[in-house]
Amino acid sequence: MQMHIQDHKSDIRRRISLLKKQYSAVWRSEHSQIVLDRIESLDYFKDSHTILLYHALWDEVQTASFIEKWHPFKRIILPIVEEDHLLLRRFHPDKMKTGAFSILEPADGPDIAPEEIELAIIPGVAFDRQGNRLGRGKGFYDRLLPFVNAPKVGIAFSYQLINEIPTDPYDKPVDWVITDTEVIDISRDPA
Repeated sequence: MQMHIQDHKSDIRRRISLLKKQYSAVWRSEHSQIVLDRIESLDYFKDSHTILLYHALWDEVQTASFIEKWHPFKRIILPIVEEDHLLLRRFHPDKMKTGAFSILEPADGPDIAPEEIELAIIPGVAFDRQGNRLGRGKGFYDRLLPFVNAPKVGIAFSYQLINEIPTDPYDKPVDWVITDTEVIDISRDPA
């Protein structure tokens, strides 16, 4: 059974990877803005001060302009890959470096406790309508999210929303899934 789940997850990652190549950087930028506008309209976003975000890789919802826009008004926290887990640090535009997997991350500063996060905005390779998330397979967010007591919002492009993601006991779901075509509140939309 375990091998079947891992094979299924690998197959989903391959299919999404092929889909990603069909979209241009311009398309990703335009559709990222739609996703980010939807986040800004959430009461959770409006009411939160300490927000976990991520600096996007080329194939993810692009967050750089969103981080720049909101860091003067909100405490934007970014993950740092440290061995097999994520540390959290506050974003400072003049204190960034390229870290693991070529992701921009804060170069220094005090670690932020996951319990301080008021809203977590999480990337994923794919999501389903039950809030299940498929990451890149390293388990970084699955190890972090149990310590984050805030609402968790998965963001992706519409082609990354699939019918069902197979799950293991350690997989951590999100509370919302936001794409460029819809907003899914898992607590209200148990599809």
